[in-house]
Amino acid sequence: RGQPLDDMVAHAVGEADVLAGAGLDGLLMQNAGDRPASLEVCPEKVAYMAVIGAAIRRAHPTLPLGVNVCWNVPKATIAVCHAIGGAFIRLEHVYIGMAITAHGPVYGCAYEATQYLKLLDAQHIRIFADVYEAHSVPIGRVPIEQAARQATGACQAHAVIITGSTMPESLAMMQTIKQAAPAITVILGGGSDPANVGEALRHADGIIVGRALKTRPDLLAPIDPAKARAYMEAVLRARPSL
Repeated sequence: RGQPLDDMVAHAVGEADVLAGAGLDGLLMQNAGDRPASLEVCPEKVAYMAVIGAAIRRAHPTLPLGVNVCWNVPKATIAVCHAIGGAFIRLEHVYIGMAITAHGPVYGCAYEATQYLKLLDAQHIRIFADVYEAHSVPIGRVPIEQAARQATGACQAHAVIITGSTMPESLAMMQTIKQAAPAITVILGGGSDPANVGEALRHADGIIVGRALKTRPDLLAPIDPAKARAYMEAVLRARPSL
């Protein structure tokens, strides 16, 4: 069931206000509530996300804003990001190779993404690409450090995102990448909280956080301002030692 667009805009800007007030370094806009996800994007998703993203940009023009249109739809993600003046995109699930997901097979989108960025003259937009995440099973899986090199080499991603099934798995994969290729920017895609963010930042150059900031452990729940502040306090405690 749909919601009035004005309500969605107000909600998104309100959540952005909370995150900005807590001191987060950037924002990522994602249509996580579109369930079940589709491998094809509907035109209304692109239109609505552009309107919502533009409102967030007006409210917080100096805060980097990224876009992730579910699932694995690079052209829609890039188009929205470019239209709103966004800074980066997350291409989730499969950037290189192939994987099986709950919604069927998904194929790498590196060529489609990089060519579309050229077409729009939007190569200033940074590509944050998932090379391993917990919602898909890679077909013909290669060593994680090799996947990271492929993604950031010929496939031109600016950073790779890692999300294991558990935090120890994520930490181990990030450590492997950093040992093999220290120059690759590695982002943890999920699983952090105030208790483990210090350890995560010893291996990750950045972190995407969602559930740890919510009123309950549900990605669609509202953001709890106190939890957002507590998370960033833990980040700030960890940073001087890095």
